[in-house]
Amino acid sequence: QRPGSTYSDFAQYYLDKALPIYMDKPERRLMMWEDIVLSPDMPAKKVPKDIIMQSWNKGVENIKKLAEQGYDVVVSSAEFFYLDCGNGGYVTNDIRYNVNEPPVLPKAVQDALAANPSPYEATTLNYLGMGASWCAPYKTWQRIYSFDFTAGLTEEEAKHVIGGEAVLWSEQVDETVVESKIWPRAAALSELLWSGNRNAEGYKRATELTARISDYRERMVARGHGAHPLMPKYCLQHPHHCDLYRNQTAWGK
Repeated sequence: QRPGSTYSDFAQYYLDKALPIYMDKPERRLMMWEDIVLSPDMPAKKVPKDIIMQSWNKGVENIKKLAEQGYDVVVSSAEFFYLDCGNGGYVTNDIRYNVNEPPVLPKAVQDALAANPSPYEATTLNYLGMGASWCAPYKTWQRIYSFDFTAGLTEEEAKHVIGGEAVLWSEQVDETVVESKIWPRAAALSELLWSGNRNAEGYKRATELTARISDYRERMVARGHGAHPLMPKYCLQHPHHCDLYRNQTAWGK
């Protein structure tokens, strides 16, 4: 019925029809995934600025794109806040897993690496690679806590970042593991959002959080929750003995 229409036309058609239904109560505010604005293939053409955008892709780059356009943003960047990532692919009979050694590089590339030593390593999906998990690696609590999701934003743009949300998709999650997938990693996100990740001197306080989040995990287990262990028991019994760096300001400002 609409010859020549694009996916963007249909996205706009959906919005025009759906918004009056969702917004039938004046106190209600709609929240949508960022794709309705930033999708390279099918963004709508006119998205009201009072819709909150949930940003999941490209980290701060997409957060900034949304904020500079005037949208309020809830951060759920897959690179940092997706709790289901890093478990390998779930599609089976995947022959890419049958590659057990590095790929053979063209001679010109081998010569260039020999002349310019670097930490680069040739990988395949299976050999030192992401293991078919599109959003690998596994998001550790330290990775979550380290995310400066307003870095590079102006003061006005940063005001549009109104919160964050951990995401746990269910392709490889059910009721038997859901608690261990969420806890205690989500606690790192809680502190990041409520208190920030820096102390009064401006240093990232990841080593301070080590004790708090470890204690939190033990209390959850004592209460009967299946929270995942973060480190060997020895590390709990000997604070800071498992620090990679003795310098407690090594994370920097």
